[in-house]
Amino acid sequence: MGATLSLIHDSHGDTCEAYFTETLLFDLTPLADFYQDGYLTNGGVVDTNYGLYAFGELSCEDRENAARSRVGDASEQADRSCQSADDCVLASIDTRCSASCGAVVSSTGEDQLNAARDSINSTICGDYAGDCGPLIVPPCDPPLPIDCVDGLCTEVEP
Repeated sequence: MGATLSLIHDSHGDTCEAYFTETLLFDLTPLADFYQDGYLTNGGVVDTNYGLYAFGELSCEDRENAARSRVGDASEQADRSCQSADDCVLASIDTRCSASCGAVVSSTGEDQLNAARDSINSTICGDYAGDCGPLIVPPCDPPLPIDCVDGLCTEVEP
């Protein structure tokens, strides 16, 4: 199921010249209730334009898909800036319920990915091995050499 969410700000004539940031949290329980009533289920995953929203009791497939999507988003957003090749790493993007071949990021990006993976493991994966069995790890091609190219960590052809 997909859902489009909109955040609308009425500035009441304010020209918004000041730059403030604030984290906003929204209760999506009505969306979860609508999903559960429509699909007659105790949980699920809804794809929104702000990312996946997982709720309730997730199936093994729901967990795998949600984790794969969230870690993919985290990988795309992770820092890749560098001064030299020493700043770059091939970081794991495996979670307890999804496995992949890794992402080339900076050491700062690796810290970001580790934080995202920890969150995914605790909020989505849970006791995946106990509930679903062993995780199937896909085969990966050997990684290419990593270098700092134009200020970004990048895999390069040898």
